Amino acid sequence: MPWACLSFLVLVACTYLLVTGSPWLEYRLVGAIDFPVGTLVAWLGLIALPSTIHLATATHQSASSTLDRFRSLLLKIDLVLAGSWGVMAYALAGNWAFSFSGWAPSFRGSDKASSLFWAYSIIIVLLALLVMALLIASKLLGARRPKTSA
Repeated sequence: MPWACLSFLVLVACTYLLVTGSPWLEYRLVGAIDFPVGTLVAWLGLIALPSTIHLATATHQSASSTLDRFRSLLLKIDLVLAGSWGVMAYALAGNWAFSFSGWAPSFRGSDKASSLFWAYSIIIVLLALLVMALLIASKLLGARRPKTSA
């Protein structure tokens, strides 16, 4: 559980920095490749979201349930997508600041690439929210089931 708390704190800190538009986000972490702190913060936040869910629920899940296995699979997929987000975004934008332009000469860095970037980012968040909804639904349905005596 301490890892879940740490992951949750990372998620809260990243969310706070992104929502408030902190000036720290624009600081260049690696100036030679134009790598802003905001990129790292967003990446860590996207990884922390499914990590927090996984770490907080791992001890409460039984692998025997089909729903539990499905949720576990969704979280693993989400973790892989979140872990590869920065590299995928760089491949789409052509820069670590993830800036896109309507005047890009090719797909990389174009408005179409920007749409794919946003879709990829949103899918990571929506998958985590879907897992949360499934967890809540299974808890509610589990509480309504009559308990059978052995």
